[in-house]
Amino acid sequence: MAKKTTTSKYVKLSQIEHVLIRPDTYVGSINNEEKDMYVIDDLTLENINVVKKNINYNPAFVKLFDEAIVNASDQAIRTTGSRNSVKVIKITIDKEKISIENDGESIPIELHPEEKVYNAELIFSNLLTGQNFDDSEERTVGGKNGMGVKLVNIFSTKFIVDTCDGKKKYKQIVKENMQSIGKPTVKPVEKGTKSYTKITYYPDVQRFGLKEIDDDSISLMMKRCLDIAVYNPKVRVVVNGKTIPVKTVKDYMQMHLPEGEEFFYEK
Repeated sequence: MAKKTTTSKYVKLSQIEHVLIRPDTYVGSINNEEKDMYVIDDLTLENINVVKKNINYNPAFVKLFDEAIVNASDQAIRTTGSRNSVKVIKITIDKEKISIENDGESIPIELHPEEKVYNAELIFSNLLTGQNFDDSEERTVGGKNGMGVKLVNIFSTKFIVDTCDGKKKYKQIVKENMQSIGKPTVKPVEKGTKSYTKITYYPDVQRFGLKEIDDDSISLMMKRCLDIAVYNPKVRVVVNGKTIPVKTVKDYMQMHLPEGEEFFYEK
């Protein structure tokens, strides 16, 4: 084996390359493991019960989903009590892709005055950007380090941003692990169109040792949707077209217990 020269020992990576080569630094282990986890057992969501089940799951893969739904949840928390607050979060999960949409106040569809790109591109396709960097503010939201949903973008073969501010609609497609950022389209919309923000991502499943988004992963992600619903009681959380019927801690607890089981709770 040829000995490396002093010069060849040193390598400079781009931020994206570093994320992909050392994913555990950013999103945790990409190794699949068997573990007892609380999941939703009925993927049709006709009868929602939470059960403890031994599943094969990928911690990093689920972490990325958490980053995506926390993005929508943070917006719901920020806009609570405002005139254009988030009232609905819609999550759609199938074997190929995941989409998350929230109504309410959207991302301003305008060029950032300093960076000269649209705000949506800055937020979703540029690392170390965001609005949670003021540590003097009391923190009630999840994101804080400017990575978050950008990591979802990096670990996706395709990532679509679709947002509307009531006057204009913005759409942008990013491919190849955030290394190919397409030119956005901006079009006017009819008067009265409601504002929203939606992301759709196609996970690069091969990086997680998966062939598709499997049922074990979906059952755990649906449990995460239930968690979002219970701490956002004023927001309707819809998963694959079904509204999650939980508004109180009592509702949430009952889903974890056999029917008729005695329990006590404190609000």
